[in-house]
Amino acid sequence: MRGVINKTNGKILGSIIKMNRLHKNMSQKALAGDICVGSYLSRIENGEILPSEQVIAQLFTALEIAYNDDEVFLSEGTRLIDRFLEELNINEFETSSRIFSEIDQQSERFRHSPLIIDYYIARLAYYCTTHYRDTFEETSNLLESVIDLMTYTQKFRYFLYRGIDQIQVARDTKRAYSFLTEAKGADENGHLWYWLGYLYLIETNAVKAFECFTIALQYYLSEANLLSIMGTYEMMGLVYAAENHYEEAKLYFDKGHKIAEKLGLSSYIRNFENHVLWLDFRGHKMDRILKTVVSNVPFTGYSIPGPITKVLAGLAVGNREEAEACSKMLIEIGSYDASYTAALVKDFDFQAGLPKSEIIPTDLLKSESVLMRQYAKEVLVQFFKAHRRYKEVAELLEKDN
Repeated sequence: MRGVINKTNGKILGSIIKMNRLHKNMSQKALAGDICVGSYLSRIENGEILPSEQVIAQLFTALEIAYNDDEVFLSEGTRLIDRFLEELNINEFETSSRIFSEIDQQSERFRHSPLIIDYYIARLAYYCTTHYRDTFEETSNLLESVIDLMTYTQKFRYFLYRGIDQIQVARDTKRAYSFLTEAKGADENGHLWYWLGYLYLIETNAVKAFECFTIALQYYLSEANLLSIMGTYEMMGLVYAAENHYEEAKLYFDKGHKIAEKLGLSSYIRNFENHVLWLDFRGHKMDRILKTVVSNVPFTGYSIPGPITKVLAGLAVGNREEAEACSKMLIEIGSYDASYTAALVKDFDFQAGLPKSEIIPTDLLKSESVLMRQYAKEVLVQFFKAHRRYKEVAELLEKDN
């Protein structure tokens, strides 16, 4: 036992005891029992002291821990977890899922070994952004209880995946930034800079966003991580598009499109085509848009679906027939933006070229898309100006400063 657990790494013992105790929903008082006083157990769990082998054995017996420090298992377990995280990092989801299944089949062996924190971090990464919220939250809480016992690498991975989950599921940008900042204090990789860039993008800080994406791109290029390179080109294009630099945006969308074609990823190809269609809309190339055949097939990425762009082009030129025809496709898309764009058609005054009220554009300000929020804000400014509501115009414009 003392081969791995010794005076220099009592934190390993602390993590094994604390996480297994919490896994069993057992209080410190209940575990301490006749073994030791509660304050002594607390110091053991915090890695502050290393008790006698007799006390360790008693605690392990109470927790039903079959301690496993077999060198072959530790070596193979470490290799499996590292490989899982590497495959996940390069977006090999099928391979990483297979590896995690192999890891999870040995969950008890991992929980009873010095690899317990690494096991739960792999579990955190696997369930990050998925629908298995209870599992993710349970894993997060267990890991949160042993943050002070983690190595720098473990802290980096923990805070990184907490941050990503906050962005994609909780939509809490402040907490996400806090987690990613903590991760950055421990280590960095392409994903860290990518998601920091994404946070700056949605906060409309173009300079900071582009800086982060540029660093992320360098990491991805060094890894030959094509999917992430493609995604970063998309983000860099979005930064330029949000700043109304459409030619520069198209250059990056075209780069991403080429990678999608090379990899034969039809959904990503359509994603970049949607981006370019939106650039045409922002460039007032309405005739080209209205002649474009669009699809309502589900898409991957951050683009605005083609049917939405076509509806808005119809509204822009006062073409009721085209707008209403395309709005029928939006029902099948079923997204937030699609639903409110369809509602906008019904609430549109084609003679005035503006919505009849500010309700729908105001709702579209809540869109996840930076570009859709930008469009909604411009429509609201036009609406308020047309109705001489200059105070609201000033308030909207003030938010940009």
